[in-house]
Amino acid sequence: MLETDRTLVPDDKRWLFEELHKTDVRYDHRERHEEPLLWAADAIAWAWNRDQSWRAKVRPLVLDEIHA
Repeated sequence: MLETDRTLVPDDKRWLFEELHKTDVRYDHRERHEEPLLWAADAIAWAWNRDQSWRAKVRPLVLDEIHA
C-alpha cells in the first residue's frame, strides 16, 4: 500500500512495473484517509520526531533508522 502523492504516482508506477512485473507482488495507491496502515506510519513518524518520551513509546515499532 502506497500513499498517493499525485506528483509521484507516474514515477511510482513506472519503477514498480519495471521491478515487480515478473513477481507476484502487488501494490495499490491510496489516499491517506482510505488506509489505516498509512495512519499508523504517520503516527509513528510524528511520535518519533516529537520528543524523547514519545520516541521511547514507539521505539519497539521502529526496525531501523536511515540517516541521510
